Amino acid sequence: MLAAPNEDRTIRVWNVSSGKEVWQWPWDSGHPIDSLAFSPDGRTLAAGAESGRKGGYSVRTWDVTTGSELSLLRQTDSSAVTSLAYSPDGRMLVASRTDDEVRLWELATGQERLRIKHPGRVTSIALSPDGRIVASAYAGDHGRATAGKPQGPANEQGEVIRLWDVFTGREIHRFVGHRGGVMALAFSPDGKQLASAGKDTTALLWDVQAVRKAMRLERTKHLQEELRALWTDLGGTDAGKAFRAVGKMVGDPAQSIPFLKRHLRPVESVDAERLGLLLADLDSKIFARREKAQTELEQMGARAEPALQQALKMRPSVEVRRRVEKLLQKLETGRLPEQRQQRRALEVLEHIGSTEARQVLKSLAAGAEHAWLTEEAKAALRHLGTRAAVIP
Repeated sequence: MLAAPNEDRTIRVWNVSSGKEVWQWPWDSGHPIDSLAFSPDGRTLAAGAESGRKGGYSVRTWDVTTGSELSLLRQTDSSAVTSLAYSPDGRMLVASRTDDEVRLWELATGQERLRIKHPGRVTSIALSPDGRIVASAYAGDHGRATAGKPQGPANEQGEVIRLWDVFTGREIHRFVGHRGGVMALAFSPDGKQLASAGKDTTALLWDVQAVRKAMRLERTKHLQEELRALWTDLGGTDAGKAFRAVGKMVGDPAQSIPFLKRHLRPVESVDAERLGLLLADLDSKIFARREKAQTELEQMGARAEPALQQALKMRPSVEVRRRVEKLLQKLETGRLPEQRQQRRALEVLEHIGSTEARQVLKSLAAGAEHAWLTEEAKAALRHLGTRAAVIP
């Protein structure tokens, strides 16, 4: 797929193979669309612009396969988005903005995870393949750089490429070498190098390996008591606090992996025959039998979910549909904190990506077929399978 913004404030999407336009989405903010980014799997497109008002939407996402809008990320001011980047696992979106900030959003909740205050404008960002480092730079306000001579404060900022720790928001390194603004940034697939393109007509390669080694030395060690607190934070509604917990757990794999192995259990399968009888009893003429079947299905929790979903597709009676929908609604409401916790725990294992972390993911992926945790673990393994070998 190929996507491009138009002057009429619409986004057009083409199928590259056929050359045909497949989607056209309007943006009614009254401001130009400044940035676009496809998710790693190519199924989602994010767009950024100026919201035009406080509380407006500066980032919107669409499902490229269906054309439906997925989410809108609200902001508290009217600043514009200058650049967008997805995390390698597609769980997070990073945006640079005209208010001299870089913001990280958790897409599953639409909540802001982290806000980095940049010392000046930022127009280019790149996220490392392991999702741990954000690189940022500024293109400058002038069209031409003067060799060896900065053109003022804006251009001085433009010559600097900054690296940031994604989990803490702390600046960890600077690269200086361009004689003018930096137009574009890109990490190598293994994360060992960063490429930059400047207004001085040069492309430079930077060694990121030494920076990673320094980060490893500074990782904080934590005790089992802190891990329990971090585990609680993973299930909380504060996305920023949860993201800091993810970062701390990633920083100490030796303690985090055994801890998560104890707290994450594969979803157990249920007796298919018994499950079928219970679903049939939901349509029984005897009220007490219907009630008993519903109670037992509710006690099965997530293990019964795939069968309940399938039952809805079979055009059941009004009574069965009512009871099944009630069970699914209860399941969805009751598991939200647990699901947040599990999703972020899987993110920790995926970020670590070691043999031990993969073993935990494989164990979870072997759980009951079609269960939510089983499918999420499989997706994490797929992400790791497509990731190039990255320095831990």
